[in-house]
Amino acid sequence: MRREADLNAWGKLYETAGKIKALEPWKDFWDMDLIIVCPKGKKVPYFCSIMGRAGSCCGISVYKGEDGLRDLDMLTMADVGGIPLDYAVFEQNNLTCYWGDREEVDPKQKKIIKDLGLKFRGRGQWLFFLSFKKRYTPYIPDAEEIEELTIVFEGLLAIIQDYQENHIPVDYEQGEYLWSIYNKKEERWKSEIHALPYDPDLEISIIELSDEILKKKLQKCPYVEGELQMDFLYLNSSTIENQYDRPINPLLFLVVDGESGMLLRAELLDPENKEIDVILSFFIQFTQQYGRIKTIKARNPIIYSALTDICQKCKIDLTNGDMTEIDEAIQDLKAHL
Repeated sequence: MRREADLNAWGKLYETAGKIKALEPWKDFWDMDLIIVCPKGKKVPYFCSIMGRAGSCCGISVYKGEDGLRDLDMLTMADVGGIPLDYAVFEQNNLTCYWGDREEVDPKQKKIIKDLGLKFRGRGQWLFFLSFKKRYTPYIPDAEEIEELTIVFEGLLAIIQDYQENHIPVDYEQGEYLWSIYNKKEERWKSEIHALPYDPDLEISIIELSDEILKKKLQKCPYVEGELQMDFLYLNSSTIENQYDRPINPLLFLVVDGESGMLLRAELLDPENKEIDVILSFFIQFTQQYGRIKTIKARNPIIYSALTDICQKCKIDLTNGDMTEIDEAIQDLKAHL
C-alpha cells in the first residue's frame, strides 16, 4: 500500500537537492559521466546521471542496481538499436529531479513547495521530482522513494563537493567512474575511482518452452508464406484504476501482417501481465491455426527473448529488418488516440 512522505521528509530532500543545484554539477559532467553512490545499509549501488550540460533542462536521474543500469543503457541506445525512444522512456525504473518551468510541476508538488515556504522564480528554476516505473505514468514519489532519493543525494552532494574542491582525476573516456561510498567506521562519505560494477549491454535472455509435446506439435505445423511484424507501444496516457496506487500507462502488444499492413492483434496489457506470456500465447495460437509463418520481424528485446528459441526450433526467420507496416499502424493508432 502506498505511503505518502511527510513534509519533513520532503523538506530534507528539497534542501539537499538545492545544495546540489548551487554547485551546478552539469557544468562538470555529461549525462553519461555516471556517478555511483553506495549509501549506508544499501545492498546495491545507485547510478546517477546528471543532465543539462548540453544546454537542455537540468536534472538528475537515479538508477538502482544492475537492472537500473540496463534501463539506462536501453534509453541511450534507443533508435540506434532499433527500439523506439518513446518505448524506452516508459520502460524506465528510476527516480528523477528536474529544474523546469512552473507549468511542468504537478499540483500536488506545488502544494508541497508552498507548504515548505519555498519560492522558485523564472524559467527552468522550479525543482520537482518524478518516479518512473514500468507500465505506469511518471508520478510523485512515495515516502520510501523520497527517503531513498535523499540518501543517494547526500552521497552525490559529498562527491561533487570533493571533485570540485580537490580536482579528482577521473578519466571517463578510459572507463573510470566516480564512486561515493559511505564508510561505516569513519561515518563519512569517501570518494573513489573504479570501473562500472556491471556490463550495461543488453543481453537477450532466451526463453524455452517447457512443454515438449507442444513444441513438437508446432514443429509439425505446415509452412505458410508471409511475414508478421510485432512490437509494443505505450499509449502515453494516464489511466486511473482503483487496484493500483498510481496511474497506469497502457501498453499495447501489436501484430501486423507485413504484406497487407492489416492489424492482426492489438492486445492491451495490465501492469501484472507478463509480456513473454502474451507474445508466446499469440505465437502458439497463430501457428496452430495458420501454420509456421516464414518470417517474423521485431525490434523489441522482449519479443526476441520470447521467440528466439521457438523460432529456431520451427525454422522461422526471426529478424529486425524494416518494419514500415507496423510503424504506419502505430502512427494511425496515435492519430486516433
